[in-house]
Amino acid sequence: MRGFTLIEVLIVLAITGLLGAVVYDPLKDSDRPNMTLKKDDWQCIKYETRIHLQPIGKTLMPITSEVCIEYHRIGG
Repeated sequence: MRGFTLIEVLIVLAITGLLGAVVYDPLKDSDRPNMTLKKDDWQCIKYETRIHLQPIGKTLMPITSEVCIEYHRIGG
């Protein structure tokens, strides 16, 4: 019976390490507590008007948009 060469041992160790990393990562994440946020449980209480430039043809036109910058929890 022949022994394994150094290259064969290194290849087996590399494959085992990769498979271990692939299996370990999802198992590690399953122990973390999860929190689910529902959009219906939150209400925007503070808006901010933001202006950005949008190219229309060869000119830049200012476009305004209302963006929520602060939410308050109303349910859940």
